[in-house]
Amino acid sequence: MAAEERYPELSLRQFLDLEDDSPDRLSLVRGRLVREPCPAPRHGSVMVNVAHALKVHVESHQLGVLVAHASFALFLNPPTVRGPDVAFVSHERMPKNAFDLSYWRLSPDLAVEILSPSNHPRLMAEKVADYLEAGSSLVWVIDPDRRNVIVHAPGKDPVEHDSDAVIDGGAVLPDLRLPVGKFFEY
Repeated sequence: MAAEERYPELSLRQFLDLEDDSPDRLSLVRGRLVREPCPAPRHGSVMVNVAHALKVHVESHQLGVLVAHASFALFLNPPTVRGPDVAFVSHERMPKNAFDLSYWRLSPDLAVEILSPSNHPRLMAEKVADYLEAGSSLVWVIDPDRRNVIVHAPGKDPVEHDSDAVIDGGAVLPDLRLPVGKFFEY
């Protein structure tokens, strides 16, 4: 299956009104609907490990909210809606009535994307660029095959951390220190 399928241009409202029973994940990228196949079980296991580790830290320090596959409207013109595998938003940036909304009109403080076989490197680079341009302070791209994490931050070169490293949350998640290898325990 192709890494993505592109469809005619949609407005943000048309995207939010879609009724779709496909198991694929949907995004809106510069007004175009993008379908990606649902990830494999290993992807899901890594996602749960990352989300659990982050949730423990976020809750114990009362920093904000952690979500998975939530819709973030990064840009309105042309409309771009992305749903990172895991995302953190600080309490200070949370929209009013956040959980009554179909999407959040902001970028996450931290966006986590986990590579799948269907992820083309160019498409992942576009996702990272979109998060950073929209205002995310950190983007983690996790590669289960290579067992590493590449950390992206605005104005900085990407930094690769292998499974023996410890990753930190920088200013976004103070005092966070996670062994990268824990993400890959299945």
